[in-house]
Amino acid sequence: MNKFYITNPNNIDRYINLSVSGFIFGIEKFSSEFNNYLSLDEISLMCDKCKNNNKDIIIFLNRLYFEHEIDSLKELITELSKYDVIIGFTDDAVLNILDEIGFKGDSMLISNHIGTNSYTLDFYLNKGVKNAYISTEITKEEINEINKNTKSNIFIKGYGYLNMATSSRKLLTNYFKFIDKNKDKNNYTFKDFVTSKEYKIVEEYNSNFYTGDIYSCLKYLNELDNLNIILDNYMIDEEVFYKEVNNFINHNIKDEGYTGFLDKKTVYKVEDYE
Repeated sequence: MNKFYITNPNNIDRYINLSVSGFIFGIEKFSSEFNNYLSLDEISLMCDKCKNNNKDIIIFLNRLYFEHEIDSLKELITELSKYDVIIGFTDDAVLNILDEIGFKGDSMLISNHIGTNSYTLDFYLNKGVKNAYISTEITKEEINEINKNTKSNIFIKGYGYLNMATSSRKLLTNYFKFIDKNKDKNNYTFKDFVTSKEYKIVEEYNSNFYTGDIYSCLKYLNELDNLNIILDNYMIDEEVFYKEVNNFINHNIKDEGYTGFLDKKTVYKVEDYE
């Protein structure tokens, strides 16, 4: 049986009584890819609310961090260790800090790209990381195979824009400086001249590239079992998202929508170039 997790909703009270297992939150300045962020004071309130409603709480520290941020990051993680939360990380600096402070709770590998096989997950499992948010670049068959071959607790993306790439550079700032124009927002759409497809680029602390279409695994929900499925509302209209959450919970299967790599196996070719 699948479990569903929702990223930081604008109104948690609207979702708290739904059949979801928990909520995922981002921390101001230390997280990325959320519509809104929590302060440390708000984390305490959310922990109480989730605990009272028997919901899990996961904190995503899903940024790439700079050296000058490490001390502040360590202070934050030390504070978070006081709560019953799962700490998710992208940057291995977080894992090192968890080890350094003797963190006793659960952690989660957040991997858009490297979490493509059970060997990688087992490597982190041996370091005490019991949960893994795996790659969105593999098929449904590969997801099930990974879930079968590892003892890690597997999370997958079920709904939302797919992150295609991340850069620690300020790409939009640099671009507009180069063309000598003002950057008046942090979210832009650009078009691939070959395919005419549109994509998104968002600059926060890092720069992130996203698909132009909203991804959904709802079509294949019956073929994905015993997984933790994350429903992500980032950059998505609240009413559209709420409707889709209920579609997942109620298994309202739809044979439509953008399914990413779920049904498209990546084929690698080796060729000689002269």
